[in-house]
Amino acid sequence: MLSLPLFALCLATVPLACASDASSVQSPKLNITSLHIGPDPSNPMAPYMMTEKPPSDSPKALTEIRERLQEAHILPDILPPSFMPEFSLSLRYAGLPVSMGQLLPLNNTVGEPIIEFDAPNGDVFAATIVDPDAPAPARHGYRSYRHFLAANLDAQPNSTSDVLTTYQAPHLSPDSGAHRYAVIVFRQARRIDFNPDDVPRSRVRFDSVQWAKSHKMSPVAATYFTVQNFASTP
Repeated sequence: MLSLPLFALCLATVPLACASDASSVQSPKLNITSLHIGPDPSNPMAPYMMTEKPPSDSPKALTEIRERLQEAHILPDILPPSFMPEFSLSLRYAGLPVSMGQLLPLNNTVGEPIIEFDAPNGDVFAATIVDPDAPAPARHGYRSYRHFLAANLDAQPNSTSDVLTTYQAPHLSPDSGAHRYAVIVFRQARRIDFNPDDVPRSRVRFDSVQWAKSHKMSPVAATYFTVQNFASTP
């Protein structure tokens, strides 16, 4: 289980020279069946903890995930129509599970989410969170806005993971409606020594699939949630 509490991960990093929103963090120690990147809630000073491995995903469950992504137009707005997930993702905000497509009030997304997935030993991953509906679903000229990006995530002891774009919470106007937020995991062909110029400095109009392809990555898992600002418009 690879688990990423995003903001806590960033707090443990040291910025790279000349890199905006780029940093490096020590990976956790490996449990043969599970991995958790982030602080132990019972001991905030401890940087890492272990979690238990979830049951394997069935073909039927993975097909249902793909169908849900199609219904929400994550396919093809972000992912290619041919995408088929290899495993599922779990998401939590403030310790509470977030189901696929769940609508969250804006205030519930201020803190960092936790992304969890089964991480096969030896594989290397990248993960991102993007908003394809920025600045508003009816005028999505910023598609897609990058809220988080990390790479070189693996289950190897004493390795490093790179936070390429630190987590930024959604910031929506009350009249912009509900936005979709896609969480995508890519499998890397190998570990990558990233340079500051390897990630666009601007967060807007980020094509995560094309970026991943340019670094020989392929999408292997995805989920999404929605966020809306329910504050009254003046």
